[in-house]
Formats: sequence, structure tokens, C-alpha cells
Amino acid sequence: MDEVVSITIGRSKENDIVIPDDTVSRKHAIAEVHYYDDILLIDQESRNGTFQNDNRIKRVKISARDKIRFGDNTVNNTSFFDDLFRIYKDRKSNFHREYNFMLEHFNVFQQKLDKLQEAPKRPLFIKLGLILIFIVLFVLFYDQIDHKYLYPMIIGMSALTIISGLVSVSRGKRNREIAKLKVSYERVLRCPKCKTSFLNMHLIMVEDLCHCPNNQCNAKFNPEN
Repeated sequence: MDEVVSITIGRSKENDIVIPDDTVSRKHAIAEVHYYDDILLIDQESRNGTFQNDNRIKRVKISARDKIRFGDNTVNNTSFFDDLFRIYKDRKSNFHREYNFMLEHFNVFQQKLDKLQEAPKRPLFIKLGLILIFIVLFVLFYDQIDHKYLYPMIIGMSALTIISGLVSVSRGKRNREIAKLKVSYERVLRCPKCKTSFLNMHLIMVEDLCHCPNNQCNAKFNPEN
């Protein structure tokens, strides 16, 4: 169940969002934030009214696409909704929905990271194959091999195994790919409240979190636990 955060709006400095306009009542309206896409705007019997798209309202669900007006003051939607969400995040502690959304991205990130960190198997198979072929040929045709070619064959075999190792992605290149992957996910894989990074944690550890590991943060991810 999502927490509901009530945010007061009006001319008085006691309100959460202050609108210094004489046509705005001291305690003009309340915004009930249930979630980021579920906001109710409730007029508090204001003198000059609360409006959604120029229609006077008592209680209505609003979004950032609406034109919101208190008295004669039409708010800037960007700053108004930024203030609503900032206060909402600051006051609530139940972040299970944001946490589950973050886990979906973490699962994709972990799969990509594991794939990059896996040791390439192709060079190993090439080396083993070359060694096996050399051993088989050496055993089957030992009597037919001129010993003066033995050492060149061994040297050639060694050279082939070294060359096969160059086929693999270099460690430096793999590290760069890992760094790029982390940069692309660093803004998402964080606590949804305090922004503590989870980037250096494994998915299994993050899945077991009941709350944010930052002691200064009260965000809960599994409120029932």
C-alpha cells in the first residue's frame, strides 16, 4: 500500500508550498500525493477558487499536463510538480514500488556485467585443440618425423597457442566495456530516496535489502519484513 502525503498550498508561510499572491488564500488547497502519477488537488474553501484547465474544482486528480491556477496565479508546472515530488519523497518511507522498478533494471545490468566478466572460452578451446592435434600427430607419426624438424614443430606449436590467445578480447578493452556499462546505469541503480549507489553490489545482495543500507536514510523496500 502506497503512503499518502498531504502537501499544503497557500499564501501563508506555514504552508509547504507558498504562493505570495493576494488572490491566494492563506490556506488555499491541499495536494494529496498517492504516487507520482496519482495526485489529488483539494480546494480548502478558498475565496478565489482553485482551477484545473480554467474549471473551478473542489477535488480533482491532476497531472503535469494540466493548467493549474490558484486564485489569479497560474503556477509554473515544472517548479510546482518538482516541489510536490521533492516533498513527497522527503516525507514518505515506503519505496517498494520504486525499488521493484530499480530491480528490473538491475537484473538486466547484472546479466550484461556477468557476460563481460566471463573469461572468453574460444581461445582456450583453440589452444586445447592445437595441443591435442599436435599430440595425436606426434604419437602416430613419431617414427616418420625427422628429428631435425622436432624442435621447429614444438616452437611452431608454441607460437600458434600464443597467437590464439590474441584472438580474445584484451583485459583492457573488457574493463572499458564494463566501465561504460556502469556509467549507463549509475543514475538508476541507487536508493530511490537518498541516491546511495548500489552499483558495486551484486543483484543477489540488492534483492535481499529490506531498507536502504545508508543509516541516515529511512527508505523501506519491503515494509512487511
